[in-house]
Amino acid sequence: MDRPTPRRVEAVAGDLRERGFETESTDAGVRATGDGAAPSNVDAPLLVVEPRNGDPLTVISQVANATDSRAVPVLVGHPETVDAAAQLLASPFALRDDANGRRFHSIADRIRLTDDTFACVRAEERPRWREAAGSGGDDPEILLTAGGETLAALESVDGLRCPGPDPSAFRYRYERDERGRFAVRDGGGVVGRYVGVGAMRADGFRPVSIPLVPEHHVRSNAELARATLLATVADGAVRYRTP
Repeated sequence: MDRPTPRRVEAVAGDLRERGFETESTDAGVRATGDGAAPSNVDAPLLVVEPRNGDPLTVISQVANATDSRAVPVLVGHPETVDAAAQLLASPFALRDDANGRRFHSIADRIRLTDDTFACVRAEERPRWREAAGSGGDDPEILLTAGGETLAALESVDGLRCPGPDPSAFRYRYERDERGRFAVRDGGGVVGRYVGVGAMRADGFRPVSIPLVPEHHVRSNAELARATLLATVADGAVRYRTP
């Protein structure tokens, strides 16, 4: 049984048909092809999708799915979702800034180390990943920092690919013990046991989130990703804009 097309996606698809496109519903979204009056200045099919929210990983995954199929993404949704997508995809694409080396958004996924434990740090502030200023080269060093302190350093973003970093890259790591509690370890053994992540945080330990590295997600057709269109539907009218 075919799944129903979301209301906002169908509204955009209808607008594209009025512009002269042919549309087809696919598992990935509604694909628009033909020589219609395109809202995009890139000569490529369009793929209309509705992200379930504006979280960075959700948005970049939808963009990557479209570009993998050689289509320009058209993201439609609630204005708040579209605004969040616009902020993420605006220059610098999917980054916080690149004035002194790239600073990365974080996603909910945790860093799994090569021994199947997870990285954590002791910090009062939320840690952030960034490239080391002045490190230069094609693969600059990346740093995890909080409160002006460097908590971890990796040779490049490639160190985040699976299998993940070696445990020696982080002072602390955690895993579930035989009783289901989280056991935090350092090089000398267990330094604390906790009933959950909340208890870990209360004691100053924070799981380390994976940074959103654009090239790890958009692996092909980057020019289509940067041509992403954002669409909103109000009072029966579809409005398009770029990030």
